[in-house]
Amino acid sequence: MHNLIARQAKTFKSREYVDVMELSQLKMDAVIQNIDSDLWMAVWTMLYGSRNGRNQPVSIAQHLKRMRCLYIVSCMMHASVPACTYPLHTALSDVVDAHSQSSELMKVLARLGAVAGIDTYKRYRQTVINEREKMGVNAEIPRGKFSLATVDNIDKNEPNKRMYCNDQSRGFHGTSIQSVTPMPTTGVTSMPSTASLDPHPGFYCSSLPSRTSEPQAKRTCRSRRRTQMEALSKPVVSFQESPSSNTSPEQPQLTATSTDRHDTSAPCGLQSDQTQQPAGTSTTHEHVPVIMEEVRDQLQQEGSHVTPALTTDVVFSQPWYNRSNITMEHFTLSTNEDQLLVKAQEEHHQFILSSKSQSLKEYYRDARSTAGAAETGKIVYLGVLSEPADSKQTMKHVLDVLHAVFGVGKLTEQLVVVGDGKTFDHLLSLQREYGPALSWLIPYPGDWHLLKALQPVLFKIYWDSGLSSLASAMGYRGESIGALERCSNFRKCHEFLIMTHEAIGRVMVKQHSKPDPTFEELRDYAFNMAKSDDTWEFWANFYFRDIAIYMALWNAIRSSNWSLRLAAVKACAPLFHAFDRTFYLRLVPHHLAHIASLPKEVLDHFSKGGFTVSLSGTAFTHIGLDECHEMCVNKDLKSAIVHPEPGYIDRLARYLPHRGHLLRNIMAELFPSVTPGTDEQPHDNKKTSARLKEREENIASIIAKITATDLLPGTVASNRGLTNPFTKQKADKEQHRDMLSFYDIGTTELHTYVRGRILQIPTVEPPRRQQRLRTFAPATKRKKTVSQQQKAQKLITTCLKRRLAWSQQHGECAVGIGDQLLELPKALTDDGVMPRHGAKSNVTNWYDQVRYKTEDIILSCLPPALPSQSMAVVFDAMFWLNTAPLSSTGTFGSYRDFLLQRWVHKCYKNGGTSVHMVFDDASKAVLSPKSLLRQHRDATATASGADVCMNDHDRPIQEVDLVPRNWKKFLGCRKCKRRLVVFLATKSFAAARKLFTNNRQEFATSGGFTGAYSGKTLGIRACDPGLFEFADIHSDAEEADSRVWRHALPYDHVCIYSPDTDTYHIGLPMLGSNRSVFVQLDMPGSSQSRFLDMAALRHSLNGDPDLEQLPSTSRLRIIQVLFIATGCDYISFFAGIGKNTFYKAFFQHATFISSGIGLETPGTLADTEVCNMNNGLLAFLRLVGCVYYVKHAAAFEANGPSSLFKQHSGDTAKQHHEVWLQAIRDTVWQRVEKEDDYVPSHTALGLHWKRVCWVANTWLQANGAIIATPPLTEFGWAVDGGQKISIVWDTDDHMREVRALVTSLTQGCTCKTGCVGKRCKCARSSKPCGPGCRCKDCRNVKHTQDGTASLPIHDIELEILSSDESPSGSEDDSTTQDCDPTATPSTRLVSTDTEHNHISEELETDTC
Repeated sequence: MHNLIARQAKTFKSREYVDVMELSQLKMDAVIQNIDSDLWMAVWTMLYGSRNGRNQPVSIAQHLKRMRCLYIVSCMMHASVPACTYPLHTALSDVVDAHSQSSELMKVLARLGAVAGIDTYKRYRQTVINEREKMGVNAEIPRGKFSLATVDNIDKNEPNKRMYCNDQSRGFHGTSIQSVTPMPTTGVTSMPSTASLDPHPGFYCSSLPSRTSEPQAKRTCRSRRRTQMEALSKPVVSFQESPSSNTSPEQPQLTATSTDRHDTSAPCGLQSDQTQQPAGTSTTHEHVPVIMEEVRDQLQQEGSHVTPALTTDVVFSQPWYNRSNITMEHFTLSTNEDQLLVKAQEEHHQFILSSKSQSLKEYYRDARSTAGAAETGKIVYLGVLSEPADSKQTMKHVLDVLHAVFGVGKLTEQLVVVGDGKTFDHLLSLQREYGPALSWLIPYPGDWHLLKALQPVLFKIYWDSGLSSLASAMGYRGESIGALERCSNFRKCHEFLIMTHEAIGRVMVKQHSKPDPTFEELRDYAFNMAKSDDTWEFWANFYFRDIAIYMALWNAIRSSNWSLRLAAVKACAPLFHAFDRTFYLRLVPHHLAHIASLPKEVLDHFSKGGFTVSLSGTAFTHIGLDECHEMCVNKDLKSAIVHPEPGYIDRLARYLPHRGHLLRNIMAELFPSVTPGTDEQPHDNKKTSARLKEREENIASIIAKITATDLLPGTVASNRGLTNPFTKQKADKEQHRDMLSFYDIGTTELHTYVRGRILQIPTVEPPRRQQRLRTFAPATKRKKTVSQQQKAQKLITTCLKRRLAWSQQHGECAVGIGDQLLELPKALTDDGVMPRHGAKSNVTNWYDQVRYKTEDIILSCLPPALPSQSMAVVFDAMFWLNTAPLSSTGTFGSYRDFLLQRWVHKCYKNGGTSVHMVFDDASKAVLSPKSLLRQHRDATATASGADVCMNDHDRPIQEVDLVPRNWKKFLGCRKCKRRLVVFLATKSFAAARKLFTNNRQEFATSGGFTGAYSGKTLGIRACDPGLFEFADIHSDAEEADSRVWRHALPYDHVCIYSPDTDTYHIGLPMLGSNRSVFVQLDMPGSSQSRFLDMAALRHSLNGDPDLEQLPSTSRLRIIQVLFIATGCDYISFFAGIGKNTFYKAFFQHATFISSGIGLETPGTLADTEVCNMNNGLLAFLRLVGCVYYVKHAAAFEANGPSSLFKQHSGDTAKQHHEVWLQAIRDTVWQRVEKEDDYVPSHTALGLHWKRVCWVANTWLQANGAIIATPPLTEFGWAVDGGQKISIVWDTDDHMREVRALVTSLTQGCTCKTGCVGKRCKCARSSKPCGPGCRCKDCRNVKHTQDGTASLPIHDIELEILSSDESPSGSEDDSTTQDCDPTATPSTRLVSTDTEHNHISEELETDTC
């Protein structure tokens, strides 16, 4: 026996490393068959006394005996030959390590011979990693004309984990990717081309980044940066196929080759020279692990730097989403689709009429069993990114990976990427941003997530209408019913909806006059009852329409019925629009538009059922591709990542997918879900009958509840209205309208959205943002979160201000009403360094949606009547740089070609004759307000410890230079960004010439030249091979938003691309009436194109009746200055007051503010020149006063700001304005809680106006070649040493006054002897004690007019509190509470001297 065991152990030992990958697919029966029969029978006989245990088991009990006998035999072999750990001991070592993460437990079990040793297990794990690296990933992916991939987030939480100071989160949050082939044998169409793609052997990235302490993390980053910089100039080792004759096709010999380490392939969608990846075989659920941190390091492709051609080499230059092929019919149900939905309901009706011996799923499965078995899909795990899936940058990273892995353009034409609603939205945004470069991408929303998104809509409508009472009748309580209400458990919600639907169907069938009515007869009966009762109508809609849509979609997924799925998606779209499902109301229409433009191969594949996948091969078991992602890669990886700690994931990054498969396989072998030895499901009559019995009891409970409350009575005497019979709640008029017609409302909004956003019909009104339909659900109360500190500050501030106002009325006041207590004008700045920022684009929306709503100022497309022979397009190309290069765009030359293809080629193709590419010109060594922004960025980067750019700033960028990995960091370095601008300006002429389509076209660029060509515009023409200088459009302006107008003015028909709102305001006053200028305002990747018609805007402003009193010659100039004064790039916004408020106040009081009529109100906002700047200041003061008056109109007794102005006077016009504005300031001071909302001082507003004049005068010169900028020091800025610029917020005199006032309020004596001697510093200075003093029994007081002594404020507080103290609940407590509703019964303003001192210290700290 000893020799027999030893020989058997050596046999197993020899197989240990033959194929380590087969351990993840270990079959216990195969292992038993490989054991010597004599050895097996001997052990089996000793254990159980019989000799038949080697055969296939026929019961679960016999299977258990075989597993235990196998383990004992394995332990015997391991005890005889300790090196023999294959296969069971090695597999169990992985199980123990996965679930315990305890090396001590591993040592104990290994000492007992229960598992393999730690060193043996580590060797096995490393061998698996090496084998996976050799296998690569490309060989496992089936490819054809198109492929499918799924993307989803993977979250492994560990709520009980210990938290440390540097921990960012508990658990792991990443993005998983997998390839799906629903029909491997029949669904893949091969590419006609014989082109191939290079393999990516070792397609792995470094493990997930460690969340270590800060110093260690910085060292790691610095080390990585040094490695990256060194690699820019040194070749590294990569792998390619060896020409050795000994290499087999299945296992190519890999040899080291010196080549560049960066990916030099063409951009996505461009051809590149690549070699064939050898094909390999794979099985279902083959796992290829890829754990990625920086995928660029691993997307290596051989070959030299090649700049791809732009037009001739484009494989898929035309986007497959073509609006011209889309009509409203693609978004509405056709007759056939409506019949499909009815047929699905009829099938369910037959189930209701049938016996109750099986569930709905089993009924459908039996009904489809004649169709035969389904084809089992093929799943390949592609990898995991250590980035959350809910960001566009992560989706770009995913597309980079998929483009390289699938060989898009060579081995696969198009790629269908499936994800949830957020993923679909990000993919759409990326498609719009990158244009034809991502035309190979087909975004597809996951059907399971679509079904899951329907549940909250149905529960929103019907939960408080009666479903909650039905759930209580079924026995749901506590957290279970809460999960239903929140829709947090998909399975429970799904089962509840199905049982409710069946119960209502049985009730209606029972009430029908016929015993087994047909579906048509039942429907006619229900809607006849609905004509006489609104409640009947509501629930009839639930049964025959809303829940039927949900079940049709579920049926379509499980049965893989594409036509039914398409009908259900169209039918559910109005529900999302009616109840404001943000993502899905946009997702579904775009998805339907995509379906209308799908390639024929993809559409045929989906029609055959390729939009779902079957994992078991049985009928009615198909699942959505996104559901498959959750059940496969996410489930396996979550089981493998037992302890999601950084160190653990770092060690096992490449091994995790293999572990996930191994654990799942071990569990399947030890706990089989089918009867051993057969392919049939175990038939447990007791379990099945118990499940059906519970289901029938739940349905019976629902039926009893419905019958008891007369939810659906058999006879209706009168219309009950729309009520909830369970709670007796009756709908009001608005609820009645919304709940009975929400589907019609949603349909109307869907059609409006499609016409306006998809078909882009200009005359269609924009869809409403939110419907806010009312149901029986209680209104959501959004409680603003306010900290205790904010409550206390509000209480103290309110009480002190009211007390000071009262004391002034009685002749004593420590602070005058309206006095400023902080040195800085907080309305204009928060930190005293940078101006306040706000939303500039709001003014565009105000023009379009409020002021000139009936006029076509904003267009969705350019008018077709523009004469193409004279059309020019001018780009503010600084916005181009925000589009990061794709990973396949390896060089700056490829990135330049991508930008030109994305923007310039489109213009020439659409009829443009002249394209201008304009950049910021940073070559002028002149201080400007932009220098302040640069200083602030540098200071912020230094304070945050940001990495310093290590690039060579003196060397110009070349076409073959590699694009950086971190594009955001690259653009954050001004020198690098300037080098990029110079490269694009100087190296684009040859590439742009290839894009010309006729001899009349030209291309020009400016802003990126240095030296003698600084400020000049150079370009090329199709009719001449030379380089030309456009002398008539030279400009030395620094900003591109000003330079574009210099380029635009020579042309009569121009389209300017600049999302910056400053741009069109710069050109507003300088355009003539005969020019047709449009400004495109949408950012790259936005969902809708918006073009501002400058002529229409000028016409609307000139014809506005509220502006008719303004000077006609300067009306547009006034609007321009209004925009500048209320906030732009260099000018502060006002805290709490947006541009909409300013514009509303200005148009309401335009005559008073800026007409210049009358001696008391001289000047207009257009008076910005030095000679009349003082008059412009008066108009600006009137603007500010009107805005604050309008905002606090309830506090004023006057009929308007002009009436209040007439109630005051002054010796001069300026004094008159200051007195009037001070009256507004005094009133506002009593209403606001903080000085951010307080009107700035006269001096601060005067300096603000000077800065406005500087910007306005600079904009006025935008149409000239030379910009004469006034000195900054004379217009509200200060320059320190000629290098550092800062903003002068207020005059020194006024700031000293504020400091003196604050000092008197927060600092004073602390005497305890009555303040009568020389020791009191107040008495020594011959002044009475003030509110800043902390003295006791003070006699150094100021006498009031009636002769009584006025105590310092703090003594008054102590006296009042000491005399009025009373127990809790007394009258004093209630009086104190009335001061502020936020005060509690125990809250007092100041109770002790200690608390008073604490408040004084806080005030002193805040003011300082």
